[in-house]
Amino acid sequence: MGVSHHHRVLDLDDSQHAYTPFLSLTQRESEATTTKPSSVLNQLGTFNGVYVPCLLNIIGVILFLRLGWAIGQAGVLGMLTIFFFAELQAVLTVLSASAIASNGAMRGGGSYYLISRSLGPEFGGAIGVQFYLLYASGVAMYLVGFAEEVAQTWFVDSAWGKKWVVVTVASTTLVTIVCIALIGAHAFSKVNQYLFVVQFACIAYGAVRGNTYTLVVFRLFTVSQIVICVSSTRALESGGHVTGPQSSTLAANMHANYTDELHVCGDSACDLGAVYAIVFPLATGFMEGLNLSGDLKHPGIYIKSDCFLIGKSIPVGSLAAVVTACVIYISLIFLFGASFDGVALRTNFSFFQQVGPTPYIIITGILVSCYTSGLGALFGASRILQAIARDNLFYGFGCLGQGSAHGDEPQYAVAFTALLSFVFIFIGDLDVLAPICTSFFCVAYAAVNFTSLVLQVTGVPNFRPTFRYSCWPLSLAGVVLNLSVMIYLNAMYAAVTLVIVTALFVYLYLVGPETSWGNVSQALIYHQVRKYLLRLDTRKGHLKFWRPAILFVPPTSHAPSVALCNRLKKGGLYIVGDIVLGEFGPSTTTQASRRLQRWLDVIDDANLKAIPQDNVLSI
Repeated sequence: MGVSHHHRVLDLDDSQHAYTPFLSLTQRESEATTTKPSSVLNQLGTFNGVYVPCLLNIIGVILFLRLGWAIGQAGVLGMLTIFFFAELQAVLTVLSASAIASNGAMRGGGSYYLISRSLGPEFGGAIGVQFYLLYASGVAMYLVGFAEEVAQTWFVDSAWGKKWVVVTVASTTLVTIVCIALIGAHAFSKVNQYLFVVQFACIAYGAVRGNTYTLVVFRLFTVSQIVICVSSTRALESGGHVTGPQSSTLAANMHANYTDELHVCGDSACDLGAVYAIVFPLATGFMEGLNLSGDLKHPGIYIKSDCFLIGKSIPVGSLAAVVTACVIYISLIFLFGASFDGVALRTNFSFFQQVGPTPYIIITGILVSCYTSGLGALFGASRILQAIARDNLFYGFGCLGQGSAHGDEPQYAVAFTALLSFVFIFIGDLDVLAPICTSFFCVAYAAVNFTSLVLQVTGVPNFRPTFRYSCWPLSLAGVVLNLSVMIYLNAMYAAVTLVIVTALFVYLYLVGPETSWGNVSQALIYHQVRKYLLRLDTRKGHLKFWRPAILFVPPTSHAPSVALCNRLKKGGLYIVGDIVLGEFGPSTTTQASRRLQRWLDVIDDANLKAIPQDNVLSI
């Protein structure tokens, strides 16, 4: 005699909405190797689909326009401290995201898809909107940086005023990146290659002419080319001196010297928190590959080859980009601190242009950096919005989920995101946009770590990621660190951000659509109930605290008998059993599932406090 306990049969055929990470490694390898990719989907690889987009966003506008200023304010040691915590936030989040992504099949929507299919539509939708807003505001931040460089190079004495020049240039540039985004991911990849050619030409020119200059830094799409030629100290046009790499200059710039000659921090002097908030975006951008999950050939799972496993684009590409960026930034922090005096760093945003063989070479590098970062942010934002719209979480946004026939490009979402970014562009100030983006980044990264934490702490059997370098203490550290940094940098922005998340969560809880994705709250409840049930010890019981436990197996759903047992339980455990006779298989499990659903309806209608349990009994 064999008994199989059956609580509920999940609808495994609902592939359109169900998150499908919960397969064994063998099943995942088999599906990945036997399923042919769709001809209408993009098939980007690890390098051009994850590594390059991530690095292009990490090494962006902040490096060229604010890194030197931050070193002059916080000092080399202070900047290294900021960079350490910012990169720690990044690494912990990458580890958590990689664990979730490697748990199975990934669809479009990136971080939103992971969170919503793990924590449910309420939490996923609320955080998905935050991710979308941070990328939409990021588009504006990068393009405003682009426009600031154009304004201070060619429109210094414009009658329009700096702000309107910045708004006009940024808006015009936005139109060009929208055109690329509307074409699709393959155009995005090709543009990166063309920009590489432009940057290579700049590097070649700088190498030929660099013998008469002290420091030339060019930004390539994968590395920063640094050409150092020691020469005598000379003054810069906008103030300060360039000394070349000298230990005395490094020692003088080692410690903080907070001022605000450029009014970056408002009316008061800067401090460590203000500098952190402005330069924090230099450690972001590593989620760009995750946002392109729907365009990747092998986003998160291992693909079995003849004798080894390959693939796993998101973990490998993201971590490689973060490591590369760490090497570049740490090198530049020491180089800037050793080559420019404090006055040049604190008061001169344009020292790059003034030390190159010609200012336009450095300007080209800065403009390409801002342009590619803005393009990447637009791509990420539009794909997140497309995924949210397709899930119909918010009324009236369903049309934004439509994609093109080839590549499923989110053209409607691109247009909507461009309009929202245009609104952010009207702020027209990089130092105002950067702290706003920082707050959005922190809460979004905390949500990714929280998702991984919950899945690992609850011990969900189906959570078996192939990426083994994440554990719950690291995920917990990621949650605490990101929230702590957000509150420390700007409590007001932190409060507003959390209020927005809470309001979206409540809205989706009250009026959001029902989904079949599963909700981690059920796993949390089960985990806690099981935990405390195991603490019960009958040896420590006493008669005066005794409660009845009833198992009732009626021949049919006999209402009077069921109601009688409900009265007899008196606060105890009441289980209504049901037995399906026959060999265990698809037909009997389907029958048991239907009978279980009927029992659930009976319990709800009669307002019983009971637990139904169906069993398949084979004789």
